[in-house]
Amino acid sequence: MPLLISADRAWEPPAELAGDGEALRLQGNFRMSGPDWRLTADSAQVYGPVEDPERLVIVGAPARVTLIRRNGEPASGTGERIIYWPRRELVEVHGGAFAAGGLSAASSRIIYDLGEERLESTGEAGVTFVARESAGPQVGGP
Repeated sequence: MPLLISADRAWEPPAELAGDGEALRLQGNFRMSGPDWRLTADSAQVYGPVEDPERLVIVGAPARVTLIRRNGEPASGTGERIIYWPRRELVEVHGGAFAAGGLSAASSRIIYDLGEERLESTGEAGVTFVARESAGPQVGGP
């Protein structure tokens, strides 16, 4: 399945400025999609080969990611910055929220492992989880 990329502007940074394997920068109305994921944002940096990226860093107002999990259900995140690691099957949402199955989380940093279907969150202001009934029994707080 093809990898589709669109933006108002795209360029390869000079080698002395790229660093860390950055291959491509995109600015304005950025959209990128693969067979089971889609990213949208104001801007993005692609690390590694464009046809098989190691890491995608997107920044926007807001940045959004939508993924299809192994069980066929969608998962999505919205934040100030999102880092998607397609080869490692990890998504990091910074300054936003992520929802998968019956669980959603909001925090300054959320990591979702698609392979393990596991959510991890940290943040100075704490983390907020919302579990819907379909996620199983809920545990009440004090």
